[in-house]
Amino acid sequence: MYVSPISPSAAAAPLTSFARYERPLLAFVNELLSTVDHRRGPELAAMAWSKALGSLRIATETGMEGDIPAWLADAARRVVREQTSPAAAVGRVVVVTSSGEHQGVAPADSEVLASECVAALPLAS
Repeated sequence: MYVSPISPSAAAAPLTSFARYERPLLAFVNELLSTVDHRRGPELAAMAWSKALGSLRIATETGMEGDIPAWLADAARRVVREQTSPAAAVGRVVVVTSSGEHQGVAPADSEVLASECVAALPLAS
């Protein structure tokens, strides 16, 4: 059941329906991302859900976009645009374990333990 963000029960309904929209939202977010960025899909989908919940009372979008409500699709587009822009990349570093596994993205000013990441590679001269 789709609940319009304008209805009085809109604030309570999304809290119980994330599981319902999780897969369609991830698919929607991955469509917006380049193939290289698909690993960030779950992170960005969760951010989109949070952004959508925070703007429910002021959302004007109604209806559906594919399998997700328009208000959620709008939040997903905003998050992907904000998080994949060149300006957003400047403030992030990729955290990789010594075995080469991607551990996520951390703000550039955060502290990352050396034992958790690969040694820095020297720049080519």
